[in-house]
Amino acid sequence: MVNPPRGVVILGLGLIGGSLAKTLVRAHWRVRGWDPDPDVRSAARECGIEIAESVDSACGEPGALIVVAAPLREMGELFAQIAACTDDTTTVCDVGSVKAPVRGLARQAGLGARYVGAHPMAGTERSGFAATSPQLLRGVVWAITIDDDTASGSFRRVVELVTDGTNSRALVLDDAVHDAAVAKISHVPHALAAGLLTLATGGSDPSVARALAAGSFRDGTRVARGDWRRSQAMVEANGEAVAICLLEVAARLQRLAADLADGRDTAWFFHAPPGEQARPGGPGARSIAAGPAWARELRAAGRTGEAVVGIDADGYVLEPLAKEAGGARP
Repeated sequence: MVNPPRGVVILGLGLIGGSLAKTLVRAHWRVRGWDPDPDVRSAARECGIEIAESVDSACGEPGALIVVAAPLREMGELFAQIAACTDDTTTVCDVGSVKAPVRGLARQAGLGARYVGAHPMAGTERSGFAATSPQLLRGVVWAITIDDDTASGSFRRVVELVTDGTNSRALVLDDAVHDAAVAKISHVPHALAAGLLTLATGGSDPSVARALAAGSFRDGTRVARGDWRRSQAMVEANGEAVAICLLEVAARLQRLAADLADGRDTAWFFHAPPGEQARPGGPGARSIAAGPAWARELRAAGRTGEAVVGIDADGYVLEPLAKEAGGARP
């Protein structure tokens, strides 16, 4: 097992930040947390999380790994505070679902080389510290985004957090590839769920529709039943990629509607090509050395579905992920 960092600081103790804090405490990592809500700080302290009363006091220890688990609208101010009270030994990452805008804010604050994007592919429709769980982020896939300027030491710290701290796997990507992918598998589903919920609860006889709603409706609208502002902010932050996907979906739905109205066959819509079978690790596992080309090689591996599962004397250990659709809740 790799030694944990000297300190892990989590700024924001909502669903993801709070769940991560609980997970790391159980894994015997030293965790210091902060949240702007004093009631949340109190509840987190009762769960065994060391609590700081300010951002400055939370981040002041040299060499810390700082995880920013705050809404995108608060990132710029938090990054500026972090830059003012830390030095180059500090690593900063976030856990949001959009990466390119966050890297831009990190660069503006002067954190560019020591910023690493991170996105755990797990969650629920609920929010807040009351919804947190130490199991939510264990054994899931995380996306880690880097660029050519990312410091190798900062990247390694975040990989340790993911693989050692949460027993998870890290798919290494660049920001654009990540944002385009999550538009398809997370952000567009949020938009479609909201549209479906609105469709069923409006129009004629909404009471009948609600009375008859069962499993398929529940599953299709689950993510629209939480905080709509969170969904709106997430979709808008990745607006360009989401818009491209929505236009593609809309075109397919328009064609489907026309075919249904004219009585034509619609197998083209419902019969999706089968996904690739899972490719388990073992013989397929390999290592990428932490040499000069580490960032380029790891991003290339990530685009083929190979994830970092640990660190050894040879470098980063990779194994192929399953390729079929499905998995943890976005």
